[in-house]
Amino acid sequence: MVRLYGTIQDIDERKRTEEQLRKTEQKLRDVVENSTNLFYKHTPDHTLTYISPQSEHFFACSAEEAMIDWTEFLTDHPENKDGIQNTEKAIETGERQPPFEIQIKRMDGKKLWVEVNEAPITENGETVAIVGSLTDITDRKNVEEKLRKSLREKETLLAEIHHRVKNNLAVVASMLQIQAIGTANKELNAELLESVLRIKSMASIHENLYKTSDFSEINFAENVRTIIHSVINTMQYETEISVNFDYDEVYLKMIQAVPASLIINEVATNIIKHGFTGMESGTIDVKIEQKNGHMKVRVIDNGVGLPDDFNPENPTTLGLQLIRTLTDQLNGEYNYPEQKKGCEFCLEFDTKIDIVAED
Repeated sequence: MVRLYGTIQDIDERKRTEEQLRKTEQKLRDVVENSTNLFYKHTPDHTLTYISPQSEHFFACSAEEAMIDWTEFLTDHPENKDGIQNTEKAIETGERQPPFEIQIKRMDGKKLWVEVNEAPITENGETVAIVGSLTDITDRKNVEEKLRKSLREKETLLAEIHHRVKNNLAVVASMLQIQAIGTANKELNAELLESVLRIKSMASIHENLYKTSDFSEINFAENVRTIIHSVINTMQYETEISVNFDYDEVYLKMIQAVPASLIINEVATNIIKHGFTGMESGTIDVKIEQKNGHMKVRVIDNGVGLPDDFNPENPTTLGLQLIRTLTDQLNGEYNYPEQKKGCEFCLEFDTKIDIVAED
């Protein structure tokens, strides 16, 4: 009797296990057959051995017709190389790889973009199969491509705008320079040339912007180099001037780059006009550093120095007034540290502070 009870109990246990397994298999079948994803299995040599019923959507053929080398469904799109490498790596290492995207071509010629999630099945440390799923992401990829195309068009247009602004400013600067050359009035000549330099300073910013990739920031240090050489090449002077640059790679947004560049333009102009009077040669040192978002720009010359009555707190010339106004726009500070010889100008401001443009 005990033996019979044990046998009946074993049979009941087995039946419950089989019923539970059947229900689990049915649930899995329902998920696989009713999913919008395609599920598959292929050998290490890429031959498909199982494909779920979604093959009609993904491959335009029955599951039986799709039992071929899965790479035959791939297009020649460059991104597919990365996908193949991911699968090969999974086969080689027996480790699951990150999801990837590939483009496939159905048997009716239609192309789809799919996201691939797959994992290797291993036995005794060797990969015996790959199982995975495909998700149709064609609509998403098409939207992304339209957005990329629209962005490229806007970037091209913005580059053209900056290019035209730069060209227009260059034309205005050239007209003023011609007028300066044609006048016999030395004071008017000097004022016109200073205006030319201010315009050239703004033009250089637009020139650097259309050369960048995102049109939002420029290499400020390189722009300063351009401005100072422009001042030296435009101004009329007799001193032989050399310039030394020592700077970090510093990028500024346009709203900061414009006032900061114009300040350096005014400083360089003042040095050329007044700093080397009566000297055969002179040197200008430009030092730019940025630490933790704090910018420090120093322009140092070995010239005759500042006049005795110079008062930076009470600017009387247009150039000095511009320096004060532009520094206020940067929420920064400037000063003229004492020098035994020559003059030093120091500008400091925080590049992380948002500047609100005035209307």
